[in-house]
Amino acid sequence: PSSLFPVALNKTFIQLLHASVSVNIFIGLFNFLPIPPLDGGHLLMVFLSEKAPDAADWIYRNSLLIILVFLLLILPLLNGPLHALYSMVYNSLASLVFI
Repeated sequence: PSSLFPVALNKTFIQLLHASVSVNIFIGLFNFLPIPPLDGGHLLMVFLSEKAPDAADWIYRNSLLIILVFLLLILPLLNGPLHALYSMVYNSLASLVFI
């Protein structure tokens, strides 16, 4: 045999790699949402704290509710555009890794 691992093991490894990259891309995109516990929320608070401190305080206090509404109501509506963004990011990374 010319390969070190059997073909099935190589296929399983590629599928596992694909799944882990997919999860990491989703978590990275989700983390940029402008909701305070997430990283994007810190940027939002920097911009809102000086110009609209009451709005920043309201968003910070209700951030868990905002995340739940986003996950349950808004995310399903954005399925098409988010899938396009995910595909663009994944294909760009895949072209770098799997030349």
